[in-house]
Amino acid sequence: MLQITLSNGRLGPFQTVDVLADAYYITSESGAPGVLPMSVYGVGIVAPWVGPLPTAPAPDLGPLKAEAVARIDADVDAIYAVVIGNRQAEYEAAERQAQEFADGGFLGQAPAMVASWATAKGWTGQQAAQDILTVAAQWRGAQEQIRAQRLLRKEAARAAATQDVLTATMQAWTGFVAAARAQLGLGAA
Repeated sequence: MLQITLSNGRLGPFQTVDVLADAYYITSESGAPGVLPMSVYGVGIVAPWVGPLPTAPAPDLGPLKAEAVARIDADVDAIYAVVIGNRQAEYEAAERQAQEFADGGFLGQAPAMVASWATAKGWTGQQAAQDILTVAAQWRGAQEQIRAQRLLRKEAARAAATQDVLTATMQAWTGFVAAARAQLGLGAA
């Protein structure tokens, strides 16, 4: 963008003309709104704009949208990595065994995944099974919230018509991530 500074009596001092794609836009240095666009003829000669008011071209939000969507996925991946890491299969097996033990009325010996937790904590098999099921239910609830927000915010980012809307979407996402991390006891990223 070429910026020409004019200081003639017709415009007043320190007003600027921005040249964008053969259109001229006048703004005061203070950024005062409502200054009409003007046509520029020759050096320092200004005449009133004739025709419809030009609009500045909209910025290309494509790269910013792609970056926002990638960040949303990366934030979720980071949460999952901290909470379950590479132990998803182990946790699911422990949950399955705890549920089977609970469904059987906590009778008999606790299954191996439940018994190992009971031994580590100094609990009964029933206490360990109930703890495993409580934590699993909390995590499932958190996963549902995270998934819903991830999908909602990704689509909002893709649909953003302006940078302000995209910024607001990402601010809402950042707030959600902070709240989710706090709820899961993970602290700040």
